[in-house]
Amino acid sequence: MNKCISEVLYSTNQENRRIWWESYVESNHYDLKNFFHEWLIYIPVPPSSQHTTGNPDSPGYYIEKWDWLANTESGLKLTAHDCDFRAWFVDFLNAHGEYVKTSVDLLPPSGQTAIESWYTFPGTEAHPFDINDYIKPPGGFASFNDFFLRKVKSGLRPVDSSDIVSPSDGGIFFLIDPRQENQRNLYDGVELPGKYNDQFTITDGFPYWEHFVGGAVLDILLWFTDYHHFFAPVTGTVVCMADYAGSYNYDFNNFNAKVPTAAAPPQESDRVGWYLKFAKHRRFVWIIQTPTMGLVAMSAIGFWGVGSIVTRDNGDGTWMTGARAVMPGDKVKKGDYLGHFGYGGSSIVLAFEKNRNIDFLVGSSPDHPRLIKAGGSIGNYDTR
Repeated sequence: MNKCISEVLYSTNQENRRIWWESYVESNHYDLKNFFHEWLIYIPVPPSSQHTTGNPDSPGYYIEKWDWLANTESGLKLTAHDCDFRAWFVDFLNAHGEYVKTSVDLLPPSGQTAIESWYTFPGTEAHPFDINDYIKPPGGFASFNDFFLRKVKSGLRPVDSSDIVSPSDGGIFFLIDPRQENQRNLYDGVELPGKYNDQFTITDGFPYWEHFVGGAVLDILLWFTDYHHFFAPVTGTVVCMADYAGSYNYDFNNFNAKVPTAAAPPQESDRVGWYLKFAKHRRFVWIIQTPTMGLVAMSAIGFWGVGSIVTRDNGDGTWMTGARAVMPGDKVKKGDYLGHFGYGGSSIVLAFEKNRNIDFLVGSSPDHPRLIKAGGSIGNYDTR
């Protein structure tokens, strides 16, 4: 751990990281016990303009600071090769996940509880939010996890009449656009714009992967303000469902230890480093056979410490009332409920077969996503 901190402290091109960790070391030396303890009991608050060390100013505050260490050369070796640390870190993230399910709600500096601070959060242009769109239980939310998995009011996520609808809220964009000649036959990896050796691999990502080589691949990134329940994007028959545990490694904002002088991406970018090894993340995959578009793949991915992708009612009240649990062989209609994420960062990837004449309504790249709500139109199949 000391080596990770030292690398950040001696970094010459990541001043904000150096300043933050310098301040931490002045107060705590190189001891990370306080850092992990504070993270363990952190109830996320909305983003603010406060950036003082030790004063959380965003829902991903501790995740971001940890990533600054984890994505140094020493940090990458630690998370990749130290089996004892990896096992401990999984236990730590699971413990934090259990903590946010409790009724504890610590007071941030504003004097509001953490959950109450979200009630008045107006959202941003990139991440719209209105608490009035959601059902607030009598007496309020029992825990932050309940707030995170809040249910939307009736009629606010209508299912569009188009052939393909968004399975979730978020920002949607092309990972692979078959209209671009240099992307048509990629399957072993596609580099994201402006990234160094940062690849998304279809072969790691999906069963039946050979059907999706040369086809469009879309990604939807969800933020803390988004509705974290997901739905079938197309109508058809579920031919395969697969659950992958992942390894809990993740990256936050594109720090590249191999090329530390590389230019940082735009601040508003939705690019994140988990694409580097898709298989390391907790994910659940559905393969759906459609009447006209062939196979369509959907993968719900949990990163930023997500260890839970729920695909059946476990009796804790977070499942959509009256929804059935989908199984292989079942027929689904677009907009049918498939499940929800646990607390943390989340993403959904959709893959389509090659030479399917589909007009997509999505952003051109991770830097230019199109904001979408679950059930909104993201494409139509052209039968001509």
